Amino acid sequence: MKKLQKLNKAKINDIELILKKISPEQFSVFKSWLKNIVKPRVRDNLQGEIDDILEKSNQEEVDFMVSNLGKTIERMQNNAIERGLKQGIEKGIEKKAIEDAIGFLRLGVSEEIVSKGTGLPIEKVRELRNKINN
Repeated sequence: MKKLQKLNKAKINDIELILKKISPEQFSVFKSWLKNIVKPRVRDNLQGEIDDILEKSNQEEVDFMVSNLGKTIERMQNNAIERGLKQGIEKGIEKKAIEDAIGFLRLGVSEEIVSKGTGLPIEKVRELRNKINN
């Protein structure tokens, strides 16, 4: 992760240098590109933030613009990582509940008790019972 951050930091520095050297017209085209291509690919709650950053920026304030865009993208990445971790944990919990349910069903525990004990819906427990029996 640290290596990726260093790589991203180096790329950001390169972008800053390039943006400072291009013409005002090219800078305007770059801002339009960010608005039309990059912005639609980010979550809705960050699109307004990107608009604000781009509206307030000019070529003399490239450092400000790139820094703020970088922070926004970093927040977006962190949110994606958090969502992924949460989904992974939820899937792991569900997988464990299914494994437990199968074990209890094989021991002859009733579907109702297995459902209550594992938190799985009764329909899912019945589905697991059918898989075991077939």
